[in-house]
Amino acid sequence: MARSISLKTIQARIAELQKKAVALETKVKPGVDKAVALIKKHKLTLADLKHAFSGKAGRPAKGAKKTKRVSKLKGKKAPVKFKDAEGNKWTGRGRAPLWIVAAEKAGKSRSSFAVK
Repeated sequence: MARSISLKTIQARIAELQKKAVALETKVKPGVDKAVALIKKHKLTLADLKHAFSGKAGRPAKGAKKTKRVSKLKGKKAPVKFKDAEGNKWTGRGRAPLWIVAAEKAGKSRSSFAVK
């Protein structure tokens, strides 16, 4: 059989829980006082804070001209560093071409293809 609780008991518990809820809502988190002092010191506005917390702080504004990062070497031809008798050439940059890999597997050294 279920135990019944009186109306007065339930109302007393509700009142007690409401008091706890109000206490939790009004409780100030640690550091809030320091944050308020900094906001006042630097005269920050609500718009400043929204901008800072939006994740867009430090980014250029909408419509601002974007600059691309371009390598200093872009567009410049690299000198050929390796060449074989058949006319294959390689600058030494990037992945080694198949002709030099095959020659190395055959026992030749990479330095034997060096252009002097």
